[in-house]
Amino acid sequence: METLQQADWWVERFMQWCEFWSDFLEQKSLVEGRMAYTHRRLREARSGLARLVNAGTLFAYLDPALCAEGPMPATNNRIEGGVNSQLREVLRSHRGLAKLKRVKAVFWWCYLHVECPKTMADTLREMPTDADVDLPRERYGMRAEDASRPEKWGEGLVWEELHHKTRYPFRNE
Repeated sequence: METLQQADWWVERFMQWCEFWSDFLEQKSLVEGRMAYTHRRLREARSGLARLVNAGTLFAYLDPALCAEGPMPATNNRIEGGVNSQLREVLRSHRGLAKLKRVKAVFWWCYLHVECPKTMADTLREMPTDADVDLPRERYGMRAEDASRPEKWGEGLVWEELHHKTRYPFRNE
């Protein structure tokens, strides 16, 4: 969609689609001894789109107030491909780390990839401590594993935990 008129047309067609297929989406089937919606995934997709339409956020990138300084991207691909995918790769590469160390690895990755990094002394002073990381977890009911939690920030990543000492560590000799 490139204009608000196109977005309004799309929303109108979506509402027509919802009305036309409403009986189809209400169909139920017997699944493992109980009744369940036959087209559950399609219903979830419709509900997700309806929530975005009702909230007015589906075509937010067309909002004139938001576009005052120039056009906005229609997708979040820059975030997903630029930052989030790299953070996921860090966590995927180091799956064996405890949760607290995984959080710290993300903090350090972000620090190492900022445009203008601070001095190491300033970074260590401002970097979250174990208590800072645990606070939201405790506040929202998620507890870190006490047994695997290091005592100090400096006990985070260790080179030997992430790298093999030989070039081909899985070669049979």
